[in-house]
Amino acid sequence: MTGRRPGRHACRSRWVRRPRRRPWTGAGYTLRRDLWGLGLATEVATGLVDWHHGNSDAELWALAAIENLASRRVLDKVGFGYMSDADHNDTPCAPYRLGA
Repeated sequence: MTGRRPGRHACRSRWVRRPRRRPWTGAGYTLRRDLWGLGLATEVATGLVDWHHGNSDAELWALAAIENLASRRVLDKVGFGYMSDADHNDTPCAPYRLGA
């Protein structure tokens, strides 16, 4: 996704796949701060979920900073369910699972 100026990225998204006995996939994105509040995070998250539904049967997880209420609302809006506070790389976070 690019911003209003050609060649300037608005958002980056990524996938993390963990093929184990119980395979899961992690989806993530970062959005330029000057584009917050425009609905773009919801658009990106919806696209990631839609792609996942068509291409994977693994569980889909996402993490948000505990204090980042806007990101947590986006995850709720696109179908993720909050699991419980946890630590990821020694950083407190809020894990979400699609469909939970």
